[in-house]
Amino acid sequence: TAELRFDSTLGDTLSTLVGLFYSNETTDATDVTSILPLSAVRTTVSATNADTYAVFGTVFWKPTTAFEVSLGLRYDHEDRTAQGSITTVVPAGTIVSPVPIAQIKSDQVEPRLSLKYKFDDNVMVYGSVARGYRGGGFNAPTAPTRTYRGDSAWTYEVGTKFSSTDRTISLGAALFYSDYKDYIGLNSIAPAAGGGLVTVDLNTGDVRSYGAELEATFRPVRNFTLSGGLTYMNA
Repeated sequence: TAELRFDSTLGDTLSTLVGLFYSNETTDATDVTSILPLSAVRTTVSATNADTYAVFGTVFWKPTTAFEVSLGLRYDHEDRTAQGSITTVVPAGTIVSPVPIAQIKSDQVEPRLSLKYKFDDNVMVYGSVARGYRGGGFNAPTAPTRTYRGDSAWTYEVGTKFSSTDRTISLGAALFYSDYKDYIGLNSIAPAAGGGLVTVDLNTGDVRSYGAELEATFRPVRNFTLSGGLTYMNA
Protein backbone atom coordinates (compact mmCIF):
# COMPACT_ATOMS: atom_id res chain seq x y z
CA THR A 1 0.00 0.00 0.00
CA ALA A 2 1.04 3.59 -0.60
CA GLU A 3 -0.63 6.79 0.50
CA LEU A 4 0.18 10.45 -0.06
CA ARG A 5 -1.52 13.19 1.94
CA PHE A 6 -1.55 17.00 1.77
CA ASP A 7 -2.71 18.75 4.95
CA SER A 8 -3.29 22.48 4.52
CA THR A 9 -4.41 25.36 6.72
CA LEU A 10 -6.14 28.01 4.62
CA GLY A 11 -7.02 30.40 7.45
CA ASP A 12 -8.30 30.59 10.99
CA THR A 13 -11.59 28.88 10.07
CA LEU A 14 -10.73 26.61 7.12
CA SER A 15 -8.41 23.67 6.59
CA THR A 16 -8.24 20.76 4.17
CA LEU A 17 -6.81 17.28 3.83
CA VAL A 18 -6.54 15.63 0.41
CA GLY A 19 -4.76 12.47 -0.61
CA LEU A 20 -4.08 9.63 -3.01
CA PHE A 21 -4.10 5.93 -2.20
CA TYR A 22 -2.98 2.77 -4.02
CA SER A 23 -2.81 -0.87 -3.00
CA ASN A 24 -1.88 -4.11 -4.71
CA GLU A 25 -2.78 -7.49 -3.29
CA THR A 26 -1.76 -10.88 -4.68
CA THR A 27 -2.53 -14.37 -3.44
CA ASP A 28 -1.35 -17.79 -4.54
CA ALA A 29 -2.89 -20.92 -3.10
CA THR A 30 -2.62 -24.66 -3.69
CA ASP A 31 -5.05 -27.12 -2.13
CA VAL A 32 -4.70 -30.90 -2.27
CA THR A 33 -7.77 -32.90 -1.23
CA SER A 34 -8.08 -36.67 -0.97
CA ILE A 35 -11.62 -37.85 -1.77
CA LEU A 36 -11.62 -41.27 -0.15
CA PRO A 37 -14.82 -42.87 -1.51
CA LEU A 38 -13.70 -42.12 -5.07
CA SER A 39 -10.01 -42.93 -4.50
CA ALA A 40 -9.29 -39.54 -6.05
CA VAL A 41 -6.82 -36.76 -5.32
CA ARG A 42 -7.83 -33.26 -6.42
CA THR A 43 -5.28 -30.45 -6.71
CA THR A 44 -6.65 -26.92 -6.94
CA VAL A 45 -4.42 -23.97 -7.84
CA SER A 46 -5.64 -20.38 -7.53
CA ALA A 47 -4.00 -17.00 -8.08
CA THR A 48 -5.58 -13.57 -7.61
CA ASN A 49 -4.47 -9.99 -8.17
CA ALA A 50 -6.19 -6.83 -6.96
CA ASP A 51 -5.41 -3.17 -7.66
CA THR A 52 -7.22 -0.41 -5.77
CA TYR A 53 -6.90 3.29 -6.51
CA ALA A 54 -8.47 6.08 -4.49
CA VAL A 55 -8.53 9.84 -4.20
CA PHE A 56 -10.01 11.50 -1.13
CA GLY A 57 -10.42 14.87 0.49
CA THR A 58 -11.97 16.54 3.52
CA VAL A 59 -12.73 20.20 4.19
CA PHE A 60 -12.89 21.37 7.81
CA TRP A 61 -14.80 24.59 8.45
CA LYS A 62 -14.86 26.18 11.88
CA PRO A 63 -17.03 29.33 11.71
CA THR A 64 -16.82 29.75 15.49
CA THR A 65 -14.60 28.36 18.19
CA ALA A 66 -17.45 26.08 19.28
CA PHE A 67 -18.79 24.78 15.96
CA GLU A 68 -17.04 22.65 13.33
CA VAL A 69 -18.28 21.14 10.06
CA SER A 70 -16.29 18.58 8.09
CA LEU A 71 -17.26 17.40 4.62
CA GLY A 72 -15.37 14.58 2.96
CA LEU A 73 -15.51 12.64 -0.29
CA ARG A 74 -13.65 9.54 -1.45
CA TYR A 75 -13.59 7.84 -4.85
CA ASP A 76 -12.42 4.21 -5.14
CA HIS A 77 -11.67 2.14 -8.23
CA GLU A 78 -10.86 -1.54 -7.87
CA ASP A 79 -9.78 -4.05 -10.50
CA ARG A 80 -9.54 -7.69 -9.41
CA THR A 81 -8.76 -10.83 -11.42
CA ALA A 82 -8.53 -14.50 -10.52
CA GLN A 83 -7.39 -17.58 -12.40
CA GLY A 84 -6.92 -21.20 -11.44
CA SER A 85 -7.01 -24.85 -12.37
CA ILE A 86 -8.43 -28.11 -11.04
CA THR A 87 -6.58 -31.39 -11.63
CA THR A 88 -8.16 -34.63 -10.39
CA VAL A 89 -6.28 -37.92 -10.38
CA VAL A 90 -8.57 -41.00 -10.37
CA PRO A 91 -7.80 -44.69 -10.94
CA ALA A 92 -8.83 -44.31 -14.60
CA GLY A 93 -6.54 -41.38 -15.28
CA THR A 94 -6.15 -37.62 -14.83
CA ILE A 95 -8.92 -35.07 -15.35
CA VAL A 96 -7.97 -31.45 -15.94
CA SER A 97 -10.87 -29.02 -15.49
CA PRO A 98 -10.36 -25.53 -16.93
CA VAL A 99 -11.38 -22.61 -14.73
CA PRO A 100 -12.40 -19.42 -16.57
CA ILE A 101 -10.67 -16.20 -15.59
CA ALA A 102 -12.88 -14.19 -13.23
CA GLN A 103 -12.83 -10.42 -12.98
CA ILE A 104 -14.36 -7.77 -10.73
CA LYS A 105 -14.36 -4.05 -11.46
CA SER A 106 -16.10 -1.39 -9.41
CA ASP A 107 -16.21 2.36 -8.95
CA GLN A 108 -17.49 3.77 -5.68
CA VAL A 109 -18.15 7.23 -4.25
CA GLU A 110 -18.17 7.57 -0.46
CA PRO A 111 -19.26 10.89 1.09
CA ARG A 112 -19.05 11.86 4.75
CA LEU A 113 -20.52 14.77 6.72
CA SER A 114 -19.98 15.44 10.41
CA LEU A 115 -20.99 18.27 12.74
CA LYS A 116 -19.47 19.00 16.13
CA TYR A 117 -20.43 21.59 18.73
CA LYS A 118 -18.59 22.34 21.98
CA PHE A 119 -20.67 23.99 24.68
CA ASP A 120 -17.46 24.49 26.68
CA ASP A 121 -14.20 22.66 27.30
CA ASN A 122 -16.09 19.85 29.06
CA VAL A 123 -19.18 19.12 26.95
CA MET A 124 -19.54 18.49 23.23
CA VAL A 125 -22.13 16.92 20.92
CA TYR A 126 -21.65 15.56 17.42
CA GLY A 127 -23.47 13.95 14.53
CA SER A 128 -22.26 12.22 11.38
CA VAL A 129 -23.48 10.45 8.26
CA ALA A 130 -21.16 8.50 5.97
CA ARG A 131 -21.07 5.83 3.29
CA GLY A 132 -18.46 3.08 3.39
CA TYR A 133 -17.54 0.34 0.92
CA ARG A 134 -15.80 -3.04 1.17
CA GLY A 135 -14.46 -4.62 -2.02
CA GLY A 136 -15.62 -7.94 -3.41
CA GLY A 137 -13.51 -11.03 -3.96
CA PHE A 138 -13.18 -14.59 -5.15
CA ASN A 139 -13.97 -18.02 -3.80
CA ALA A 140 -11.95 -21.16 -4.57
CA PRO A 141 -12.09 -22.52 -8.13
CA THR A 142 -14.06 -25.52 -6.79
CA ALA A 143 -16.78 -23.30 -5.29
CA PRO A 144 -20.18 -23.14 -7.00
CA THR A 145 -19.99 -19.33 -6.87
CA ARG A 146 -16.63 -17.96 -8.02
CA THR A 147 -17.12 -14.26 -7.25
CA TYR A 148 -18.99 -12.08 -4.80
CA ARG A 149 -19.63 -8.36 -5.07
CA GLY A 150 -18.48 -5.71 -2.63
CA ASP A 151 -20.86 -4.47 0.05
CA SER A 152 -21.59 -0.92 1.19
CA ALA A 153 -23.11 0.75 4.22
CA TRP A 154 -24.64 4.07 5.16
CA THR A 155 -23.95 4.84 8.81
CA TYR A 156 -25.59 7.48 11.00
CA GLU A 157 -24.44 8.47 14.49
CA VAL A 158 -25.20 11.12 17.08
CA GLY A 159 -23.51 11.38 20.43
CA THR A 160 -22.12 13.45 23.25
CA LYS A 161 -18.96 13.51 25.37
CA PHE A 162 -18.46 14.97 28.82
CA SER A 163 -15.49 15.38 31.12
CA SER A 164 -15.32 16.91 34.55
CA THR A 165 -13.31 20.07 35.06
CA ASP A 166 -10.55 18.20 36.87
CA ARG A 167 -10.62 15.43 34.22
CA THR A 168 -11.22 12.69 36.78
CA ILE A 169 -14.49 11.62 35.13
CA SER A 170 -15.31 11.30 31.44
CA LEU A 171 -18.55 10.02 29.90
CA GLY A 172 -19.59 9.27 26.35
CA ALA A 173 -22.90 8.23 24.79
CA ALA A 174 -23.91 7.52 21.20
CA LEU A 175 -26.84 6.31 19.11
CA PHE A 176 -26.08 4.68 15.75
CA TYR A 177 -27.83 3.18 12.75
CA SER A 178 -26.28 1.28 9.83
CA ASP A 179 -27.84 0.20 6.53
CA TYR A 180 -25.84 -2.39 4.55
CA LYS A 181 -26.39 -3.43 0.92
CA ASP A 182 -25.20 -6.79 -0.49
CA TYR A 183 -23.71 -7.73 2.89
CA ILE A 184 -20.79 -10.19 2.54
CA GLY A 185 -21.46 -13.25 4.67
CA LEU A 186 -18.27 -15.21 5.35
CA ASN A 187 -17.46 -18.92 5.39
CA SER A 188 -20.64 -20.65 4.29
CA ILE A 189 -20.27 -24.34 3.42
CA ALA A 190 -21.09 -25.60 -0.10
CA PRO A 191 -20.49 -28.74 -2.20
CA ALA A 192 -17.17 -28.55 -4.04
CA ALA A 193 -16.71 -29.40 -7.69
CA GLY A 194 -15.53 -33.02 -7.90
CA GLY A 195 -16.64 -33.90 -4.37
CA GLY A 196 -16.17 -32.78 -0.81
CA LEU A 197 -16.99 -29.39 0.67
CA VAL A 198 -15.65 -25.87 0.28
CA THR A 199 -16.12 -22.61 2.18
CA VAL A 200 -17.61 -19.72 0.22
CA ASP A 201 -18.28 -16.03 0.82
CA LEU A 202 -21.64 -14.80 -0.45
CA ASN A 203 -23.64 -11.60 -0.82
CA THR A 204 -26.35 -12.55 1.67
CA GLY A 205 -28.66 -9.55 1.29
CA ASP A 206 -29.35 -6.35 3.18
CA VAL A 207 -28.60 -5.77 6.86
CA ARG A 208 -29.87 -3.04 9.13
CA SER A 209 -28.50 -2.54 12.62
CA TYR A 210 -29.04 0.07 15.29
CA GLY A 211 -28.11 0.54 18.89
CA ALA A 212 -26.66 2.64 21.67
CA GLU A 213 -23.29 2.81 23.35
CA LEU A 214 -22.17 4.16 26.73
CA GLU A 215 -18.63 4.48 28.02
CA ALA A 216 -17.12 5.95 31.16
CA THR A 217 -13.70 6.51 32.68
CA PHE A 218 -12.91 7.32 36.31
CA ARG A 219 -9.40 8.46 37.27
CA PRO A 220 -9.32 9.55 40.90
CA VAL A 221 -5.50 9.65 41.02
CA ARG A 222 -2.84 9.72 38.32
CA ASN A 223 -1.83 6.06 38.68
CA PHE A 224 -5.30 4.49 38.75
CA THR A 225 -7.96 4.38 36.02
CA LEU A 226 -11.25 2.51 35.99
CA SER A 227 -13.09 2.32 32.68
CA GLY A 228 -16.14 0.50 31.39
CA GLY A 229 -18.65 0.44 28.57
CA LEU A 230 -22.00 -0.96 27.54
CA THR A 231 -23.36 -1.49 24.03
CA TYR A 232 -26.81 -2.57 22.88
CA MET A 233 -27.20 -3.56 19.24
CA ASN A 234 -30.07 -4.95 17.23
CA ALA A 235 -29.37 -6.30 13.73
